[in-house]
Amino acid sequence: MTFSIAVVVRRIYEEGLQEAFDESHHEVGELFEVGTTIVADVAFRARARGSDSEIAQREAHTWTFEGEKINRSEWGRDLEKAFAEAGRST
Repeated sequence: MTFSIAVVVRRIYEEGLQEAFDESHHEVGELFEVGTTIVADVAFRARARGSDSEIAQREAHTWTFEGEKINRSEWGRDLEKAFAEAGRST
């Protein structure tokens, strides 16, 4: 049985990440400090509920701090774009 990505995405929004996948995990590859922002190079892997197929993608997670508190968090799939938005050229 195979699932389309649209079905998986709809399940994520309707049921949440834990309900959409039998198993999933994020693996942080490297962290970069850009001023008050941390940019993380992340690998995401998951297996959709009821499927033997694995989903894998690279992600860029960013957290911007104000003092000791996170005041902004973003997720994307383009590490270069995350660097640019954080103010670092590569």
